[in-house]
Amino acid sequence: MGEERAEIFAVHRLPLASSSGGNEETIVEEVERWQGLRQEQLVSITGYTLAQDFLYVHFALPAHGSLEAFLQDFGPLEGPALRQATRGLLEGLDYLHTREEPMAHGNIRAASLLLDDGFCVKLGGFGVRQLMDQGLVEGEEGAAAASLPWAAPEVAQRRPVDWLKADMWSVGCTLLEMATAERPWGDFAGDEEVARCLKGIGGCGADAAPPIPAALPSDGRDVARQCLRTTPSARPSPAELLMHAFTWDFDC
Repeated sequence: MGEERAEIFAVHRLPLASSSGGNEETIVEEVERWQGLRQEQLVSITGYTLAQDFLYVHFALPAHGSLEAFLQDFGPLEGPALRQATRGLLEGLDYLHTREEPMAHGNIRAASLLLDDGFCVKLGGFGVRQLMDQGLVEGEEGAAAASLPWAAPEVAQRRPVDWLKADMWSVGCTLLEMATAERPWGDFAGDEEVARCLKGIGGCGADAAPPIPAALPSDGRDVARQCLRTTPSARPSPAELLMHAFTWDFDC
């Protein structure tokens, strides 16, 4: 008889869309595809449950919680920590973006990143975008508003979205967040003001983007500028940024 042991894990609860009835097989296939993904910068999916109109996704809980909580407790990242965290984010995203069926994350921000030993950043919450796009799960209440400061202009404007490129705008926003321990656009900016800027109205130019802080070194500012291009096709891929001087030699 095998030895039993306690294990700590976290659960992500997703409300099933009303249109998802009869599509449980599709949901199961998709989540099992997530379970099969194994990469150092991804949080491991350990199981799932469908119950009472919700999908519960179980995932391994990295040792040191979310990057958002770390920033709140200890302040901005600097030097090698900032470069290593950025590389970890890009490595996880590159793995998702280069699958045979590419997967966009859809909600890149410090709250979606978790920290493991060695200051390794891991992506959590991946795969949800695919279920939302298929109309199988609904966005959680308040989630869209909470993620607005990290959203690409085309998302806020409800234009057709290439979610792989939208992820890259969010990478730029998350880099600013890590360097300042504040939301992109600044903690002073309310959601309505951010939405107006993303839509290019109300005193914001058509190419408005979050301000890039002086706290970033010059090569980090270059990464942020490349990600925060308002033309989606002009944004780099994760693979291109992994070759950038800001990140190229900072593996976990």
